[in-house]
Amino acid sequence: MSAILFVKLRPAPDWEARFKTWCETEHIPDRMAVPGFLGAQRYHSVDDYGCLVLYEMADLDALRTPEFERLMVEPSDETKWMIRHLTTVSRFLGTEIGQMGEPDPAAKYLHCEAHDVAEGDSDVFAEWLSEERLPQMADSVGWSGARQYRLKASDPGRHTRLVIHYATGPKAPLMSGSGEGSPWRGSVLQMSFSRFGEAFRAERSRRRRMRGAS
Repeated sequence: MSAILFVKLRPAPDWEARFKTWCETEHIPDRMAVPGFLGAQRYHSVDDYGCLVLYEMADLDALRTPEFERLMVEPSDETKWMIRHLTTVSRFLGTEIGQMGEPDPAAKYLHCEAHDVAEGDSDVFAEWLSEERLPQMADSVGWSGARQYRLKASDPGRHTRLVIHYATGPKAPLMSGSGEGSPWRGSVLQMSFSRFGEAFRAERSRRRRMRGAS
């Protein structure tokens, strides 16, 4: 099953250009050469100067290959500098468990929602997501589809689900589920999950692994 590595980083404004060069010449190309990495794209936060790098993988085993481990233990001098100076705002690692619509990897905007779902709330959360939240997003202008991931690692917080919506615009309807007339009003209000949401704008074309690459 496909997996993602979601990393939001925050460079200082005075060396943001250096950061982008590093992303395009080292961080992304080095990982795209690792077996199991299928795609990569860089985004910019709509709300602040943070940058998102989103990697698609065949599965989580891509992070256990000798090639990836070598990147971790033998970083370049420029990567060492970035590690010392960058702020990692959020990092999610997850496996895809479902999708709705036709998510467009070339979409101009991503709307990302992370949730901390308690074990006992998994079923009602899944029902709320599929029956209310995703149809609500589908009614918004420019929405093409969404992917849902079960998170294996989350920093910060204890988020266990990540939903990524693909759209052509920066605006998305607020999460509801507790309004008058909603069939989820009681259950969603009582659920012990927190919400994190942010929109990102694509800054470059998506990179894909060359056909035939190992």
